[in-house]
Amino acid sequence: MKSIFLFSVFFLLFCLPCSGSETLSDKEIREKIDVLYEKVFEAEKKNDSRLVIRYLLQILKLQGKLSLNDPCRESIYFIANHRLGITKYLLKDYAGALFFLEKALETDTDNRKIILTRKLEIYIALMDSCNKTGNIEKRDAYLQVAASCVQLLEKEPGNTDNPDAISEILAAYYETKGKILFYEKKYQDALSCFLKGQDHYLHQKDCFFPFFAVSCYYSALTYSALNDTDFALQMSEMAAEISLDEKIFFPAAYKLLMEYYQKRGDYSAALDCSKRFSQIFQQKPSNKALFHHYMAIFAGKLGYIGDMWRYRLMADYYRTIPSLQDTDDFFLY
Repeated sequence: MKSIFLFSVFFLLFCLPCSGSETLSDKEIREKIDVLYEKVFEAEKKNDSRLVIRYLLQILKLQGKLSLNDPCRESIYFIANHRLGITKYLLKDYAGALFFLEKALETDTDNRKIILTRKLEIYIALMDSCNKTGNIEKRDAYLQVAASCVQLLEKEPGNTDNPDAISEILAAYYETKGKILFYEKKYQDALSCFLKGQDHYLHQKDCFFPFFAVSCYYSALTYSALNDTDFALQMSEMAAEISLDEKIFFPAAYKLLMEYYQKRGDYSAALDCSKRFSQIFQQKPSNKALFHHYMAIFAGKLGYIGDMWRYRLMADYYRTIPSLQDTDDFFLY
């Protein structure tokens, strides 16, 4: 999930010092927490999850030293546990995510939209974490609570200073719910969720299209399960085109599209598409081996025997070169 929640804005809204309401020791603690939050921001920019977790745990330790009547005590507790839980979730530490996210929900925060979006993010991560750990009863309970948040946010979508943030979290909700339904083979319900999620993605002024591509990918799988191969191909092509436009390789979407082209016997389109991918994603030998593997197959189907052998030899060559493991499935977990 793209980080759309800015600590600084949230902290200003909920943690401004109240004149006369804090002791000197509370003020000193707040100053230390401010410094740690700056370190959290920097660590997040560098994708250093280890440091993010370390600084957030230090914040929680300091938060526990604030006086009980400190106006920022609960908000700091909520923010730190929220970010710890989301960080653990992104690291696929689902037990850790459950621990910290449920602690965040212990706070008595109100239902203003800036809080509601964060709560919905928490419920999304909780329902997915429960699903991943096999706690179906608890997952379904969080699904119901998340649905209530969605109803509130969709009721007055324009009544917010950040409509993109609302649209993004709603898209994440529908996509996560859609994946759960898909793997339960409730394909029609899953498809409805994926299409609603795509609608929310497209309502954003600054849409993060790689996430939209993942939604298209799952829609393609769902259409395929419903035996609607035409729409499955369209969604697969859309996911592949986004991968090309954004220059972020999405191997699962590429492989799925090649599979559909093979089934339809559209070898010329498949060969042309593979050549485009090969021209853009040239860094990893494993990627080049994959493209040339398919190019050899489709060249052979088209009767281009010389090209077939050339592509096959290139694929074999690139397979011998050490390569880092592809990480596209980060978007699919």
